[in-house]
Amino acid sequence: MKPMKIYTKKLIGDIETPVTIFKKYVGEEIGILLESNDSVKGRYSFIAKEPFRTIKSLGENYQLNGEIFKKNGIKFLEIVEKHIKEYRVENKEQIYIGGAYGTIGYDMVREEENLPDNNLDTIKVPDSHLMFFKEGIV
Repeated sequence: MKPMKIYTKKLIGDIETPVTIFKKYVGEEIGILLESNDSVKGRYSFIAKEPFRTIKSLGENYQLNGEIFKKNGIKFLEIVEKHIKEYRVENKEQIYIGGAYGTIGYDMVREEENLPDNNLDTIKVPDSHLMFFKEGIV
């Protein structure tokens, strides 16, 4: 397991919004902005850039950092879990402890349930697209 340490610094958040921070921090690079509502436990925005690992589900295949592999009957989320378990967070008391961020599409349910697949894939969007980041802002 590779160790991962979380470093934090509190900033005054009254001047900037998550969108302005995203524009300044990520700019034109690949990044994410995930926002929650204003409830007590869901009051955070996650901003990250420059993924070091990208995993996509593409039907019977998956793509890892651009290289395509066969799933060979292994579920996509099991593949993702394997990559998450490569890292050990040393100071878990922090709110943000890393992981995979992105989208898990509706069609992923077919890995759990036997459902018909009558729709043509005309837009060629991955069933899931998850990214791992070394740094981010919460």
